Amino acid sequence: MSQRHFHISKYIVILSVIMTLMSIPNRASETFRGGAMATLAPLWTVLGTSRSIASSLFGNHQSFEGPVEEEERDLHQLEIENQILKNEIRKMQQLFEHELRIIAQLSNSLNPNYYDLQQHQTELLSVLQSQMLSVPAQVIYRSPTSWSSSLWVGVGENDNTHLGKQIVSKNSPVVIGKNVVGVIDYVGNSQSRVRLITDSGLTPSVRVSRGGHQNQQLKDQIQLLQGSLASQPHIFSTPQEKTEAMQLLESLKRKIDPTNDNSLLAKGELQGASVPLWRAQGQKLKGTGFNYDFSDAEGPARDLRSGNPIPANDAIPTMPIIQEGDTLITTGYDGVFPYGLSVAEVTKIHLLKEGDYYYELEAEPTAGNLNELEIVYILPPVGFDPKDQPPEFMMLMTSSPSVAEKSR
Repeated sequence: MSQRHFHISKYIVILSVIMTLMSIPNRASETFRGGAMATLAPLWTVLGTSRSIASSLFGNHQSFEGPVEEEERDLHQLEIENQILKNEIRKMQQLFEHELRIIAQLSNSLNPNYYDLQQHQTELLSVLQSQMLSVPAQVIYRSPTSWSSSLWVGVGENDNTHLGKQIVSKNSPVVIGKNVVGVIDYVGNSQSRVRLITDSGLTPSVRVSRGGHQNQQLKDQIQLLQGSLASQPHIFSTPQEKTEAMQLLESLKRKIDPTNDNSLLAKGELQGASVPLWRAQGQKLKGTGFNYDFSDAEGPARDLRSGNPIPANDAIPTMPIIQEGDTLITTGYDGVFPYGLSVAEVTKIHLLKEGDYYYELEAEPTAGNLNELEIVYILPPVGFDPKDQPPEFMMLMTSSPSVAEKSR
């Protein structure tokens, strides 16, 4: 009986430990995981160095086997060096493309007819300034268990010290060009964790942008392609072929008019579909709460189904408040992302049911395939501190996990 009692007690202890671990708050568990990752990183570096030394010693031992083995090792070494050079060239190309994007935005800011410059001049110039201060960061690690939720980049507090500015910080937006990738949620000394927009815990505030915004994006892409082709002349067979291609792109760019009126319509929130410990299939984003029930600086309220202005006004055209192909941009109201960054493109709108007062939708990130990220750019944080709020709101946050999760 005593031995049986011992086995039962052992299972009770194990069950108690599991229940305790499951009850740890999400924020505390993420801090613990981030600290553990940062602490163990030097150990992996030491192990990697030891492995390299062991491989080197083993290689020297094999050098006595004959000239054939030595030539094979030399060839293998050259292949590795060649791959390293290719990686560096690709990295430099991505940095060059980032600079081209900034130059394109600078040229837009000098255009008095730019579609969004008059209404949002302060916000747009602020985003441009942030991009010029952005820190490039290389992706150094992605855990298979949180592949679709987070990744690690090789910058941290040491980089802030070197720059003399607090750029890499918790809640620093992470972008590619003007496209949102995610947000920094943990900062170590030399590495930081990025929570991706495909993670279910990140809910950026967005609204529909239709018209000039899409035209400007297309024009920027053509200008970026022109710069990339100019830096790689070997793609063309003859100088004449290069000239003709560049002229064609320039002709297409002139046909695109980004000065057309840009409509800002339905507002809502986006949320990723992935959760930790599970790799999501695809990169689908879910949108909820999209309506235009209240007027704002962008225009009057609009009917959910017809898009008619409320109150009716013949001088204001009727248009759907959301449709497939619309671009969703940040509103700047979530305390994390500044105004005007592209987040996603609407791919599907769910049918309204009787009594619904908002649309639900599906969208895809405008940043492209997040599974192939190599270099991202970190912007300075907006400055909103979720902990610096009235005591009554902080009490609500601590008593309601869902509210606390959204404000993180």
